[in-house]
Amino acid sequence: MKSFLLAALCVSTPIAAFAQGARSTVPSASATASRAAVPPAIDGSLDDAAWAAAPVISVFTQRDPEEGAPGSEPTDVRIVYDDEAIYVAARLHDRGTVTSRLGRRDMPITGSDWFRISFDSLHDRRTAVRFDVNPAGVRRDAVFTGGSTNGDGDLAWDGVWDAAARIEPDGWTAELRIPFSQLHFAPASSQVWGLQIERIIDRRQELTMFAFSRKSEQGGVPAFGSLDGLEGIRPGRRLELLPYLLTQAKLLASTTNTLSGTRQTSARSEEHTSELQSRFGISYAVFCL
Repeated sequence: MKSFLLAALCVSTPIAAFAQGARSTVPSASATASRAAVPPAIDGSLDDAAWAAAPVISVFTQRDPEEGAPGSEPTDVRIVYDDEAIYVAARLHDRGTVTSRLGRRDMPITGSDWFRISFDSLHDRRTAVRFDVNPAGVRRDAVFTGGSTNGDGDLAWDGVWDAAARIEPDGWTAELRIPFSQLHFAPASSQVWGLQIERIIDRRQELTMFAFSRKSEQGGVPAFGSLDGLEGIRPGRRLELLPYLLTQAKLLASTTNTLSGTRQTSARSEEHTSELQSRFGISYAVFCL
């Protein structure tokens, strides 16, 4: 009986090891953010001193169309932060023609190249917030949960953040500024977040990923890589200021009554006021609890 159990262990151990090793051929992805003494300007130009000192993220793997192959075009991403926000810079090299499309915020991703970054700031491997920008500077943002990032997620959430993009001869660039007030994380002195970075090249129907997972494996938030180096940051207050303008005009129209020969004047007026509406970002706080 003992010899049978020993034989079974000898046979089952290599099989289990093989199954575990076959799960993914790409090691877990990790990146480091650096603190910026002076925050970069969000203008699409990556010439700020903060970017020069930041570590470069440059290993991206295709999920489509050639699953497991390196990205067809080089991608360089840097992440820095200060006391108020986290900043992202991406240089997206391209030997072909950059595909861009103008549209409203949260427009469909079809017909354009995109850069997207997602943070699981609680590092619970359940919920993440994604920020997208295309070469025209159009923004998308969404909240999503679980094991898939293929869908749009909850596009109803509109965070307060900035982005800029610029098309260059050898590709395009993107810069993002995301205030800590838009992210939910524990008030620890040292932070580790979940991180996913993706690039879409429309003409090739190509999706490349920082934290690669095969289509046959569980993906989404549980498969995110990690972002460390975040030290001494605190969540901001979830208060958004939304300025809006209401105009007023008075228009006078003069007409002649053909029967009486008299002139008649009619007036129409519209109001001119400006307001600053404030609201608390309650929606994000609710789904993170």
